[in-house]
Amino acid sequence: MEMPANSEVRPYTIDKQKAEFKMSRINSSSRRPSSVVVPPLLLLLLITTTFNLLVTISTASADPTSTIKKINRCSLRPFHNNDKANKYNIHRPPLILGHRGASFHIPEHTLPSYRLALELGADFIEPDLVATKDNVLVAIHDVDLNVTTNVHEYNDGEFQDRARQSEANGKKWGYYVNDFTWEELQLLRVRQRVTGGARYSGYDFLFQVPSFTQIVNLLHDWNTRELPLIGRPSKTGGVTGLYVELKKSYYFEQDGNVSLADLFLDELAQHPKASDLLFDHVTLCDGLRYDEYRVPPLVLQSFEGEVLEYLRTKFKERWMDFVEEDAILASGVVNVT
Repeated sequence: MEMPANSEVRPYTIDKQKAEFKMSRINSSSRRPSSVVVPPLLLLLLITTTFNLLVTISTASADPTSTIKKINRCSLRPFHNNDKANKYNIHRPPLILGHRGASFHIPEHTLPSYRLALELGADFIEPDLVATKDNVLVAIHDVDLNVTTNVHEYNDGEFQDRARQSEANGKKWGYYVNDFTWEELQLLRVRQRVTGGARYSGYDFLFQVPSFTQIVNLLHDWNTRELPLIGRPSKTGGVTGLYVELKKSYYFEQDGNVSLADLFLDELAQHPKASDLLFDHVTLCDGLRYDEYRVPPLVLQSFEGEVLEYLRTKFKERWMDFVEEDAILASGVVNVT
């Protein structure tokens, strides 16, 4: 059920801001020395810097275009203490990817597995996306459903006549996901892909194959409802992002004349929460401290370079922000506000 507008999310955000403001007042007052002697040269530098900053702010305020949303290239990759480039010795924890969720504990590519990865502190959750017969993007490790589901045994072999060879998949036999509708897929249950004690199997055959829409909903609710309440104790900035792999795009092109990249772009454009989650506030760097960073809200990966080039072009055709960002990157500028 969709939450009504102006519901619980807004008070959570306000309370968190108040708490941060109060804490900053406490921290600053606790660190304030009783008296400070400033050398004359340092004082002159401080005055000059402050003047330049005020001039910059005044100019921006007078600019009639200053209200237009600007792309901010944050510091995206955390430094480590042994990095030569880290001359200020700022410690930032490494990025953590919930690869296919928390797949040791719960079968991979299920909503509970992604949720557990979030609770364990992941910076990203990583779904592998494939397409059903009715062009719904779902998260499965392989185009063959038999690798991670009970499709062969379901209902005493109800789907066994669907097994076939595919030229696009090396003439291998399998229960191919693009032969099943989304509704049929919801009848199946997921199991651990790796057996023999390497992963915990106690949750096998309990959870369904999730859609991309459900994953976006899960991540949006986590970032807007949960994080404002619990924070990220071991992190220093940003919210959790989505690290998407488009799985075997060539297979869907050859076997069913379907473009995974276009399906992905269409779902991003149509999902009511995708813009807020992946394109808006989480990309902004305003107010970050020098030791903070933000993860990019959306990362796309593919083993096919032409798919990524195609996506780069199509993103710029659909969203103007990416035209501006591409120009920034081409100019070699790293941080822009």
